[in-house]
Amino acid sequence: MKKLLNYRIYIIIVAICIFLGIIFLARSCMYDKEIYATITPLDVEVGAPITFADSTKGANNWLWEFANNDTSNEPKGQYTFTETGKYMVRLTVNGNIEKRFMVNVRAAQKDDAEELIKINAPSSALQGEYITFRGEGSS
Repeated sequence: MKKLLNYRIYIIIVAICIFLGIIFLARSCMYDKEIYATITPLDVEVGAPITFADSTKGANNWLWEFANNDTSNEPKGQYTFTETGKYMVRLTVNGNIEKRFMVNVRAAQKDDAEELIKINAPSSALQGEYITFRGEGSS
């Protein structure tokens, strides 16, 4: 009787192991992998670099496509757009899963000191006194 009980326990343990193995295989086959990648900033001036990076688990090769026939095979780096517009950046990981990012490249703003506005106001005031502020500049 004791021998029969040992065989039953072994059969139950083996059946549980097989069942867990089947569940693990089914889950790994059905699991849709997700790309964990970022591009910053998504709104940039012409000539300013964007930073791209991917940290997808199990990734072996990368293909970053920058919508103007430029590519990169590195998991992370920087890229600079030379013209204004909206660019669709596509990342393909391991040749089968991909993610897209929209990058807006705008014209560089002028950094002229003439465009700044100067605020004129008194340096001190009394409580209850009306204070007048005046802005001076071209805007």
